[in-house]
Amino acid sequence: MKTLKSKGYLINPPETLNSLLKTSEEHVVTTYNNAKTKKYLFLVMDSLSEAPITTVGCEAHWYNLTKSVMKFYLIMRIHFLCNTWNKKVEERKKKTRDFRKQAHLA
Repeated sequence: MKTLKSKGYLINPPETLNSLLKTSEEHVVTTYNNAKTKKYLFLVMDSLSEAPITTVGCEAHWYNLTKSVMKFYLIMRIHFLCNTWNKKVEERKKKTRDFRKQAHLA
């Protein structure tokens, strides 16, 4: 598969990039679903450190490119997981406030 660029953006990402992100997503989701603690980032990092990671880029730049892709992906993924968790916490707080109001009115 030929990787073409258009104005600096990849049109067709290489299979290695797809493989890297797929492996990362599987580990993030599995760790998040199985975690009983709020230390998702550390658990994800432990899980990924033992995973077979596909590298991205040429022989001269594979380390820095793979590192920057993983860093960006993990920061964004954990950001969205935290947003989801914060929304759930806010919903629980709102329900608790509503139940307290109902208890006082009764």
